[in-house]
Amino acid sequence: MTWNIDFKLWKTKSKQLKSEGCAIYLATKHPRTPWYAKALAALIIGYALSPIDLIPDFIPLVGYLDDLIIVSTGIVLLIKIIPGDILEECRAKVQSDFLNKKPKNWIAAIIIVLIWLWVIYLILSLIWPLKSFRSEGDPGMRLGKEAHFVNPKPNNCPPVGKGFIAITF
Repeated sequence: MTWNIDFKLWKTKSKQLKSEGCAIYLATKHPRTPWYAKALAALIIGYALSPIDLIPDFIPLVGYLDDLIIVSTGIVLLIKIIPGDILEECRAKVQSDFLNKKPKNWIAAIIIVLIWLWVIYLILSLIWPLKSFRSEGDPGMRLGKEAHFVNPKPNNCPPVGKGFIAITF
């Protein structure tokens, strides 16, 4: 069995889908778009991002099929109820500047990266908690206040007395 995949067709279709999605986004922000079209767009986005589905996603194939059918049907309906002149105006705007200039929101990116770093730190601190090193003499002593018994003479010399205590902080 051979697969004949036309990658150029897939690439053009994905670009069309991206530009159509951007045009729908701009159309929902347009002041002349009817309120019911804006409400339908909010419902579609809400259903697509909601963890609650008609059919749970853990059921193989069928779980994602309801998302595919409901979201795509909602988008087709949304394209039909948005007035044609508004949609064409938004498509032209997407072709002229929205796809050429990719918006860069560095502040949002930095905040997201910081949140991810914080989450990784929390996970690592739960997995590998800081272990307190205890001296053999007193199991109750913690890191930073434990006593180390140090012999001031080299190892080849016999110990004289008990040595001295160095407390590290």
